[in-house]
Amino acid sequence: MEALHTLQWLYEMGVDEAIAHTPINRFRQQKTAKNPTPQNPVPIKKPLATTSVLGTNESIKIAEQVAKHIVDLDGLQHALETFTGCPSLKNTAKHTLVYTGNPTPNLLCIGDCPTGEDEQNGRLLSGAMQKLLYRMVTAIGINKTHIAYTNRTFWYAPGGRTVTQGEAATCMPFVKKIIEITTPKHILILGNDTAKTLLQTADNMAKINGKTTRITIGKANYTCTPTFGFKSIFDNPKRKQHVWQALKNIKM
Repeated sequence: MEALHTLQWLYEMGVDEAIAHTPINRFRQQKTAKNPTPQNPVPIKKPLATTSVLGTNESIKIAEQVAKHIVDLDGLQHALETFTGCPSLKNTAKHTLVYTGNPTPNLLCIGDCPTGEDEQNGRLLSGAMQKLLYRMVTAIGINKTHIAYTNRTFWYAPGGRTVTQGEAATCMPFVKKIIEITTPKHILILGNDTAKTLLQTADNMAKINGKTTRITIGKANYTCTPTFGFKSIFDNPKRKQHVWQALKNIKM
């Protein structure tokens, strides 16, 4: 009778048809279905690893060969616009940003890489960077028309990431060619990474800030002074006093 009353109650609740020939134990099904295996699993394609077109050593050799034949800044601009040895930077950038300022400067400033603002505007020293640099050089008696600016790389890094050592090394023959062409009286090196690349040192900026040194490029020697870069100054305004100490060491 109990079974009959149960059937009557189910009927009144609207359960009036069977959907399977045999009953299903749902409690048992839950235990066995925690990690179901699909009958026809769809293969998952792994993303292809992205690699540079050229190995770093090969890229550097090509850069050295290209730079060897450059004689002026216009030729340098053209050479970098057609250069294929640094695809990890160039292939994602909209602009090749090489040089701005006096073609024969008293002071050549070398930074890290073009910023997102530079990339957007299509020119170096955009916005606050230009104002800060002009204030820096004016404070030590150098007219802003007597300076120039370039970077250790010439393309905006994807997402504003840090430039790799390989990318910087590939661009270095062109940076040296800029120095040879423009023959600056003094070089201001802006940023820890730029100093390590150009001066071939492992010391950080806290140790070398303001220490004037000499580098040889081609057959000439050039006087350099390293100090903190723009981003470092913006992130920590207290570093301005260290930059000021370094700037006072620049003698024309």
